[in-house]
Amino acid sequence: MPIYARILKPLKILFYNRKMANNMKKNILFYSILIFTGSVLLSGNITFAQSTTLAADGVYVPRLTTTQRNAISSPTAGQMIYNTDDDCFNVYQKDSWQKLCGLNYQATDSWTRKADFAGNERKAAVGFSIGNKGYIGTGDINGNTLKDFWEYDPLTDTWTQKADVGETKREYAVGFSIGNKGYIGTGYNNEDSNFLKDFWEYDPTTNRWVQKADFGGAKREQAVGFSIGNKGYIGTGYGVGLLKDFWEYDPTSTVNGTDVNGNPKGKWLQKADVGGPERYGAVGISTSNKGYIGTGYDENDVRKDFWEYNPVTNEWIQKADFGGTPRGYAVGFSLGDKSYIGTGFNNNNYTKGFWEYNPTSTINGIGADGKPKGSWLQKKDVGTGQIESAVGFSIGNKGYIVMGYPYSKNLWEYNPNDSNLTLQGNAFNGVSQLVQTDNTGKISTSILPNFALLNDSGFLGIGTSNPKAQIHLSSLLANKKIILWGDADNAHEFYGFGVNGGSLRYQVDHSGAAHVFYAAESTTASKELFRINGNGSAVLAGNLVTNGSSSSSDIRYKRHFSSIENPLAKVLQMNGFQYYWKTEQFKEKNFPESRQIGFIAQEVEQLFPELVNTDEKGYKSVDYARLTPVLVEAIKELKQENNAIRKEIEALKNVFLQAQNGK
Repeated sequence: MPIYARILKPLKILFYNRKMANNMKKNILFYSILIFTGSVLLSGNITFAQSTTLAADGVYVPRLTTTQRNAISSPTAGQMIYNTDDDCFNVYQKDSWQKLCGLNYQATDSWTRKADFAGNERKAAVGFSIGNKGYIGTGDINGNTLKDFWEYDPLTDTWTQKADVGETKREYAVGFSIGNKGYIGTGYNNEDSNFLKDFWEYDPTTNRWVQKADFGGAKREQAVGFSIGNKGYIGTGYGVGLLKDFWEYDPTSTVNGTDVNGNPKGKWLQKADVGGPERYGAVGISTSNKGYIGTGYDENDVRKDFWEYNPVTNEWIQKADFGGTPRGYAVGFSLGDKSYIGTGFNNNNYTKGFWEYNPTSTINGIGADGKPKGSWLQKKDVGTGQIESAVGFSIGNKGYIVMGYPYSKNLWEYNPNDSNLTLQGNAFNGVSQLVQTDNTGKISTSILPNFALLNDSGFLGIGTSNPKAQIHLSSLLANKKIILWGDADNAHEFYGFGVNGGSLRYQVDHSGAAHVFYAAESTTASKELFRINGNGSAVLAGNLVTNGSSSSSDIRYKRHFSSIENPLAKVLQMNGFQYYWKTEQFKEKNFPESRQIGFIAQEVEQLFPELVNTDEKGYKSVDYARLTPVLVEAIKELKQENNAIRKEIEALKNVFLQAQNGK
């Protein structure tokens, strides 16, 4: 037996696993080299590195501090220890110690002060969002009702005043958006003490308000409203007593005629009453194709019950009560599949508490519909402090609360996932690092945060916990959802895709860029099929077959009218030709092989330059459709000449007849 073997003794060492709740002592058996200087030096051993110490309940490796690990004089590949300083396994690999740790996901919410509201401070205003902008208007300050209206741009953190709302000042109105339009209606006018039921549509592209069909229920204030899909909803409130009726608005219906622009006024249809008692000053929210109404005041006291509306079944189902104290005049909005309620008034107290509702939680059991009642989680208090009758809206993945009473102009932005995702990798060895994996060698989906989820079907959800396709982005509207190229910090200067205002946006970063569609011709080449230039012009490499088309021609678009000069003379100078395209020389144009009929663009340009376009390469094209007015005027001129000749002929005929009759 070698001498070193005789000085090796099996030592049983009590091993404490501080991660175990019961602090059980674990035994580990290993050989130690005893150095008589009193210090212990460890050296890597290839045989030990290729083996493990086994026990009935698992595999054990030495627990060392970083200092002890670094004292190992000659570690060998495959050697492993458990580092008690960072609670990670350390493996010696590629001539260095590397950490074998999990992903450390830390998420917290935050409130950030943004630019103060640019109008007068107020309470009881109303707001909504369209695309990537927020809108706020109406309200009350010291008993004076308002009708001004403002737009907030979170990209520039600025406010811009827009056209006043409708014809009447109002407070405690209802607002929501459907597609790329906003709607405000009902409310109370302090100046003449009238409840209201008129209803108005706002178009941000024209900055105009247009009156639509009056709200279907009784006049009221302090109602709630929201939209689901392409429908709007208004319910509860106070008018002639407390109310709980609930109405659906369809903006596409012509039952009530058309507005001043010739568009449908829409119609209102009464739906099932809101669950629970009559109430006012409640909160209304919509998310995931469901509507929610909760809190508020009933005839006797403040409430905290919370109800879900299913537009498909026209049913209200009670869900878990609001998590905070009962309150009225609170504010709410939704982000993804979560709903949020905060601030408000509870009898004699203003509040600033803020809560998140998760509709998928089963903590509070199952509702009457057989689905989870959901649960509430308290989040960080609203940055504005204790207020009521504020305004809330959401843009993208951020929420906003502004103004309220006591009077304020503060705007606060809420970020539910002010988070960081840390890979506890090898901080002491550059980029080389190990990552926790599952038993298939893949990164486990369980350690991914809820805004990036890979489900059992292999569907990746980003911003959604229930992906429905191989890649599923959140249902939040935004100009910029997928960036293919570009690093500008705005919603316009990039190449990519977005979904906003009922439109799929296909974006390029400036007006000199183009949207181009290609098809492969071979393994080395593609041909251009269709091009949309940044100025709006389009080029199609082939024939266009359509059932109809039209061109803008409304007199309201036009100015500086003048007649076409000498149309007949110019048409007579035009030459029509039969010809064939140079298909071999211009293969990318997909010109047909058949014989064609047309004009020569250079000749037409000399007579009617307005009909000819020149591309960036200098090639010209003719707008044959716009030649129609020229031909019409030429025909009219020819008709006039023809009429004059006919008159001359009639006159000569009369002279001839008179001469023939001897008169």
